[in-house]
Amino acid sequence: MTPDTMNFLQILFTTLWSIWYHRNLVVHDGLQPNPLDVVLMTQNLYCRYQNAFIKDESQHFQSHNCSITQSSAGRTWQIIIKIASARRRKKFGTAYAFEAKNRGGEIVFKGIRSCAAISVADALQEALVEASIKASSLGYQQILLLSCCKKLVQVCSRWRTPDWKESIMMADLSHLQQMGLVYKLIFVPKLVLSNVWQLAVMATNMPIQYCWPSMAHVVS
Repeated sequence: MTPDTMNFLQILFTTLWSIWYHRNLVVHDGLQPNPLDVVLMTQNLYCRYQNAFIKDESQHFQSHNCSITQSSAGRTWQIIIKIASARRRKKFGTAYAFEAKNRGGEIVFKGIRSCAAISVADALQEALVEASIKASSLGYQQILLLSCCKKLVQVCSRWRTPDWKESIMMADLSHLQQMGLVYKLIFVPKLVLSNVWQLAVMATNMPIQYCWPSMAHVVS
């Protein structure tokens, strides 16, 4: 299969998935149909996943020269990732941010993104998946994530049955686990995430797509 054909199929299936997802929001959550949301979601997903899954397989499993940084429940973690989301009724609506550090306090990657999610919970699910994809693509296989959302922690810990949107998130995380990723999400007070939450708030004031390293800063 040629690269052009692969690219076409990726766009096609991403578009079809976005239409299906938007349809479920309309049917189950009472959202008003909006074709523009489908377009924005398709573009967002295509940009997010293309960089992660088109890479050579060796890039997913390459060893990363980083120190083991954290121990929790008998397991050692290579990095700690804070995730947060924010929403405003006006301006650019919903956004999320994440930041990963090693034990020495060095930032190994971070991201900020304005998105079309209809709630902070939905945006937080996007943040969790994107941060996990980023960690996996950089070679990290043991990650500890911090969130102030108890429901999200319950779902990821298998303490609660996921709804249909959370099931999509869990399917993405399951795929990453099959690639060797081990993750744990724990609850922390919002104060611990204040710096990341402020970044998410900033992205509700202006449209921002930023991910470091490997991606350019885009403000449209």
